[in-house]
Amino acid sequence: EAKVRAEVEAEVEAKVRAEVEADVEEIRREHWRERLSFDKEIAKLNNLCALQSDRHLADEAKIKERQGQLKELEDRLAERDASMLELERRVKSAGQMAASLERDKRAMAERVEGAKAERAGLESTIGELKSRIGGLEEDLAAGELERSRLEAQVAEA
Repeated sequence: EAKVRAEVEAEVEAKVRAEVEADVEEIRREHWRERLSFDKEIAKLNNLCALQSDRHLADEAKIKERQGQLKELEDRLAERDASMLELERRVKSAGQMAASLERDKRAMAERVEGAKAERAGLESTIGELKSRIGGLEEDLAAGELERSRLEAQVAEA
């Protein structure tokens, strides 16, 4: 019985050992399949990371390029602002000059009106003086006549 028992135990032990070894071998194969699958997944993820890194670098380059363009546009805008301020200053100065010229124009118009009034007064005075001169010339002619007549009387006498 001990012999049979030992044989059965040996047989069971061999069977269990064979099953355990088969299970261990299956676990190893499953481990290597999972390992291979994980390695493939890791390789895919590494490729994806490399691709993302390349995209990130390209995006950073684009950002730097756009920042350069933005800086250039900001500089151009600052130049335009300075030009606009200069033009506004010139427009304001021109407006002040125009207002000054308008004041000068009104002053000249007032002077012209004053000169016209003065001319009318002078023309009136000239007319009066001509009239007086005409009267004096008549008086002188009358005085000449009177003198000639008196001279003629003196000469007769």
